Amino acid sequence: MKEKKMIFYRLSKGLLALAFVSSPNLQAQDNSGGETYTLDPFTVTSESDTYYATNSISGTRVNTRIMDIPVPISVVTEQLIEDFSYEKVEDAVVMDASITRRSRNEGQFNENFTIRGFRSSLNLRNRIP
Repeated sequence: MKEKKMIFYRLSKGLLALAFVSSPNLQAQDNSGGETYTLDPFTVTSESDTYYATNSISGTRVNTRIMDIPVPISVVTEQLIEDFSYEKVEDAVVMDASITRRSRNEGQFNENFTIRGFRSSLNLRNRIP
């Protein structure tokens, strides 16, 4: 019985080595011949700081520079909301690293969030869910 296992082991090892050596994917490519293509140069341009906010009314209720606000805040700009086509606040807040979505009702009415470790159970905008 032990002898049969040893024969099988050696045979499988030999077949594996044969497959490895004869594999066409492992052979080097031929560099002789063939055409060389030169691509036209292209330039990528963009507006700088499109999602960067310098001022906010969050925390102070007065238009204040963000660097002067004494607490850490995250800003989701109007441009970011438009570019990602967010329609609800629940969609936009996923961009903030301090907010975790906890959906108990599979994306229907009133999703729950954990904001910096505190649970939020009712999200209102102008006192409307």
